[in-house]
Amino acid sequence: MQVEVPGTSATVGFCENQFNDNCVLFGSINTLLSYMWVKSDKYGTINWGQSRSATDNLLVLRDLSGTAIESNAVLYDGVGMLVRPKGAKNAQDLFSDFTWFSVMTCLAGGGGIGADCNGYPTNNFRYDSPTFAGFSVSSTYGEDDMWDVALKYDLAGEIWKAQAAIAWTSETDEGCSGPGKGGCTNVGFLGGGGTPFQGYRKDSGIFQVGGSVMHAPSGLFFYGLYQNEQNDGTQWKSINLKTGKIVDNNVNENDVFYTKFGIRKAFTPVGATVIFGEWARYEDMYQGICGLPGGDNFGSSSGNTFCQAFIPTGVVANGSSKGVALVTDALLTGSEVTRYGVGVVQEIDSAAMHIFARWQHLDLDLNGVNLGTTCVGNSDGSCYNNGKYGKSLNTSWEGLDIFQLGGVIFF
Repeated sequence: MQVEVPGTSATVGFCENQFNDNCVLFGSINTLLSYMWVKSDKYGTINWGQSRSATDNLLVLRDLSGTAIESNAVLYDGVGMLVRPKGAKNAQDLFSDFTWFSVMTCLAGGGGIGADCNGYPTNNFRYDSPTFAGFSVSSTYGEDDMWDVALKYDLAGEIWKAQAAIAWTSETDEGCSGPGKGGCTNVGFLGGGGTPFQGYRKDSGIFQVGGSVMHAPSGLFFYGLYQNEQNDGTQWKSINLKTGKIVDNNVNENDVFYTKFGIRKAFTPVGATVIFGEWARYEDMYQGICGLPGGDNFGSSSGNTFCQAFIPTGVVANGSSKGVALVTDALLTGSEVTRYGVGVVQEIDSAAMHIFARWQHLDLDLNGVNLGTTCVGNSDGSCYNNGKYGKSLNTSWEGLDIFQLGGVIFF
């Protein structure tokens, strides 16, 4: 039997922002893993209890560079920061704003941010096959309800090394927050229930494929990941403001592309040095700013859940307030977060330790349709009709730069 009881240090960066630089998430101590297993060299291994699924961290760990901890497709660093409209200069300019996490939200709500969308332990049964000619298969069934299957490949040659995987995950739940038509939030961890929620459900599918290859003599490596996530349950909707026709919103499907490349070589006796660059794109992961159906989403009486929110479109001066954010009621239709950066990791073999330095940059492109209501961050909270109903929004956001120095000790 194996039990892991972690603290909350891993959550640092997820909930920190411009106003809170020391936060604790999910309490002080939480049990991560607690499971039992039966293992056979011939037939494989069966786990049962609270354990990781076959697709949890699957592609994250298919990284031969040795830098999966320091940098991977999942983005915990800085996502609690509020996205600033261009021209914002102070805290007041962040009026009614949203965070980077809100535009990197998995449909499955499974712990990962941007990628690894089934990245949390569940109560489950898991099977791992023996390895045959470098191939192995893993599969999981757990509550409530999740199943997945993964095919993995490992090559450990003297000249070339490779790791790859392809996987599918299905997560279903009734997942609704309130009664009546339009009562479904599409957010998985709110749970479900019986009547009257039985007509609304979460049904998300996650496809992942990727891996890495390294030329052992030179240390040159390349790593890549592609993820597609689809919502086949209760759908977010859009409306054509000219024709009135209701269609499915782009937020019901997202795509992730991530690459890392560089060199891993022992330039000194201390240990290997890894120098890498990375690039990623996260498309249509804006569910986190869609709001909730009902009071803040029009059309709930028709049973449709529209992806509607207040978003800043610029910075204006109004009355005695200077530089407050202009916020527009918008029907959101698309988003794209672009990420790129560089880093260096030095392995210290004698201390089983890594020290690292890295920089990464995030840019946001957000698409929406103006619904005609503009609010300014004054003390009276005044709003007015801006006369631009139905027109595409021109939004412009400040990028986010993250600089990190740190170390990891393995024990």
